[in-house]
Amino acid sequence: MADDWGRAPDGRQREGSAHQRHPNLFEPTTPDHHLFIAERGLADTKPDASCSSGLTCAQIRLARQAFTVLALAALITPQLLFQFRALLSWGIFAAVIALRSVLALVGAVAHTGGRLHDGLDAQSGLKRQIWPTYTVLAAIYREPVAVKDLVASLKGLDYPKRQLDVILLLEEGDEATLDALQVIAVPSNFRIICVPPGEIQTKPRALNYGLQFAQGQYVCVYDAEDRIRSDQIKAAVRAFQRDRESRFAQPLACLQSPLVPHNGNESWISGQFALEYSVQFGLIVPGLTLLDLPVPLGGTSNHFDRKLLEAVGGWDPYNVTEDADIGFRLAQEGYRVKCIIPPTYEEAPVSIPAWVRQRSRWIKGFLQTLGVVLRNPQMSIERMGGFRFGCSVLTLGGSVLSALAYAPLTVYLFVSIVLPGLEVPESALWLMAAGMLSHLVASFLSHGIWRPGGLVATVTAPLYWPLHTWAAARAIQSLITQPFYWEKTEHGLSRDTLAPEFLKVV
Repeated sequence: MADDWGRAPDGRQREGSAHQRHPNLFEPTTPDHHLFIAERGLADTKPDASCSSGLTCAQIRLARQAFTVLALAALITPQLLFQFRALLSWGIFAAVIALRSVLALVGAVAHTGGRLHDGLDAQSGLKRQIWPTYTVLAAIYREPVAVKDLVASLKGLDYPKRQLDVILLLEEGDEATLDALQVIAVPSNFRIICVPPGEIQTKPRALNYGLQFAQGQYVCVYDAEDRIRSDQIKAAVRAFQRDRESRFAQPLACLQSPLVPHNGNESWISGQFALEYSVQFGLIVPGLTLLDLPVPLGGTSNHFDRKLLEAVGGWDPYNVTEDADIGFRLAQEGYRVKCIIPPTYEEAPVSIPAWVRQRSRWIKGFLQTLGVVLRNPQMSIERMGGFRFGCSVLTLGGSVLSALAYAPLTVYLFVSIVLPGLEVPESALWLMAAGMLSHLVASFLSHGIWRPGGLVATVTAPLYWPLHTWAAARAIQSLITQPFYWEKTEHGLSRDTLAPEFLKVV
């Protein structure tokens, strides 16, 4: 435990520095050591789990061989190659639609069957409840506008303050955010840590840095724009404790809270984003957890058992979707992920360019994660099981290939319709109908269609899907030219605000 809430056991307040103006700020006594662990810890201890080395020699050799075969096929039998490519595309689309449909139905059953943890049970035992120390990690970078509401939301959490260890992680040199914190009444149980510059600058690197100073038995992650329902951490503690009492063979490593955009009615793209999140965190993620399949976690509101998080090496600082990556690594180690009900409210992108920048980073990270999962397929199958491995590859690879194919297939279908002499393949029509039907059913089951902007988003989704190709193209280019560059999402742009009273549970 810390000597007091503003000082860590292996840290000291800065002296003779401009940073001294904030009393909650401190600096570790050995920052270089902590920075090395944050950046190189996973790559040194578990090199096969880190994407820092890129593709292996075997993967590069396989890619070259595949390219050579395709090039020869294009020269010798171009028509056969086209048919094979079409068949592969339809097959991937069909598999993705089938998997998402099953997960949506299972996720709906999880909700109606009470299989999610609401954290509100055992009310008679609340007087005897012992709340463990809980660490909150919030990585913040250039967020002077959003940080005030974040601090207010964290202060409003219904959890004993002496047991709540909040760490705000800033990047060294982010004076704007530090100045914004200067005028905020930051409680004494909040610590501000400035992450020193290093080889890279990513959110997972900052989280790894902060994890080394965590005091809690459990650790959760929040983003700058998050507005958290006040009972979320108590719900997580109860879920962990209830699961431990059930004595499952596989330990529960993580709980995911649903992420709900609060500004879905602000623009067309924010409505699409909100509907997508409604399906993803209302149905798909609960379906994955109920079937005990690997879960691509959301980037925030993950609640971890700290010991198990440290056992898998923490986050991969070189992966730009560290959330999805760690979800699959937890599955490889035999750990489980479950869901709780209390949500976190987020800000959806309000413009198409902002959405494209964010989505391209996600697709880029999916490619990085897929490269790690396929680095040693035999080992992954042995550790995860063949079915779970297949679902992992389909979740990651199917998402990327679908994103790449959306726009070309849309153009192809449109040209086939408007130009005389060209016929739309019957299989394409059936596949398009199945995809739209699956989308409509998921929108209804998640109730996303009835939320602000949901009806318009549901009907106009076919116009939204081709945008993924734009994002995928940017992702591939960034992966080639700047593989570890983190393209930051700007927050505080929404005009739609969330009243603090909305987060309280009476």
